[in-house]
Amino acid sequence: MHSSFFNYSIIRPYPYKWFTPVAIVGLLVLAVLLSVLNFVQNSYTLVVQYSNDPNSTIREGIWFNHWPSYLTSSVRPTCQPANLPVNSLVFTNQSGLAWTITSIYQNDESTVALPSLPYMNNIISGCVIPMVQMELDGSQDQDVSNLEHTQWNVQVRAFITCHIYGPIGPMMFNATALYDGIAPYTIPGSTVFVARDPIARSAMFWAESLLSAYWTQLSTTTWTVAEAMKPTISKGVVTLTPSGNNNITSLDFFEMTYYFLTPSASSGMYFGGASDPPQTLGHMIQLGDSAQAKPPIWQPVDSLAKSMYSAVLADLGQTFAPPESNILSTAERLQSFTADFHEIEQNSTVYFFSQLESESYDARQAGPNPTGPLDLTASVIATNYLCQVPQRKPLGDIVIAVLLADLVLLQAAWKLYTFAVRSALFQKHPSAKRCLGCLDETPSLESPRESDHSATKRSLKSCVVVSTLPSTHSERRASQVGGRRWKWNVFARAD
Repeated sequence: MHSSFFNYSIIRPYPYKWFTPVAIVGLLVLAVLLSVLNFVQNSYTLVVQYSNDPNSTIREGIWFNHWPSYLTSSVRPTCQPANLPVNSLVFTNQSGLAWTITSIYQNDESTVALPSLPYMNNIISGCVIPMVQMELDGSQDQDVSNLEHTQWNVQVRAFITCHIYGPIGPMMFNATALYDGIAPYTIPGSTVFVARDPIARSAMFWAESLLSAYWTQLSTTTWTVAEAMKPTISKGVVTLTPSGNNNITSLDFFEMTYYFLTPSASSGMYFGGASDPPQTLGHMIQLGDSAQAKPPIWQPVDSLAKSMYSAVLADLGQTFAPPESNILSTAERLQSFTADFHEIEQNSTVYFFSQLESESYDARQAGPNPTGPLDLTASVIATNYLCQVPQRKPLGDIVIAVLLADLVLLQAAWKLYTFAVRSALFQKHPSAKRCLGCLDETPSLESPRESDHSATKRSLKSCVVVSTLPSTHSERRASQVGGRRWKWNVFARAD
């Protein structure tokens, strides 16, 4: 008889009562578990999306986001750190001042400047304000658009050093912020603060109100003083540094140096210079109109510098700074600095200054449009992040993908299950490798344990067979009985 390359298997029922229920229940349970896992693996695809809050994007990605990462790594939302180069313009989530990053270092001890700041929505902390500088310009060579609004323009610049714990560890960066009260009216597209929200961001609203009021007061006072001085002044710069006194209501909060020029180049420097020990603003204010204190503009200089200092602390979210060093930390302190708002507005020589607040804090709170609570919260740099977020595939694609994956894995599970049962059965009953008809023809092959059933086995006249696909070489185990080749992989149940 011809021997084909293809073969077929001998069928014998498994001799265990528990085999069928275990197989059915196990496959059903396994099918449910595999379906869930395959749904997680195959029902979502990652798409690119920009986000300004990567923490929320990653945290709220998908319902199985808290599963073990080895099961969901391919569909977990991820965000790349932003890269903030030196000289880039940024602002915080408080929507206040615009900041220019001037230098970046790995830590306080590092002397190697880095070209950019890797940033991942990290909280700004440990900020220091080493200097506040004011540039005053009353010359006729300034921009004509400035002269339309005020004779004396004032620019206030704050210098900071802050820390973050970024993607590559602790980082330190230096930055500056500029406040120019008439910039929105003279420079198209420019703003003073990024946003004004008296309810949700009450502290920042009052920070801008303080800056606006005392900027107006200083511009007005300088114009009045310069008109009365002989010779007059045309330009000046005032540099203020914290004295170490944390009480912002004290006149000795800042130390200072200053320089002012006359309109005539031949006259050179008119007033100012450094002193040793440094003089405080309180000392200059006490000198009044004396020659040592000219020009006598130090009270509005003090108020504007403290307003800038407090605005910086609020904008950078320095909640751990001493509360007595911030005007905006308490309502009582804010009221004392806003009590003269109405008088400042009445005496102003600045035109079209629509952002000037005319009411004190207490008056505003008692009126029909009160502001929100003075809550200072931690700040982060507001920027966009490139993220990959999971997006669900079409239903038809999900069904096909899950079914195919289930079939493959269930077939593998069935093979492992039957292999384990066969191995145990063959070890316990070696005759289970042969069909019942073959055992009837060759009784000597029966094991001693099956001798009691020899009569039953002899009553069977043939074996039931089914065709199969070619098996692997390792699976071809045959026995030559009567010139026939048989393969045993499924077994008869003993009665």
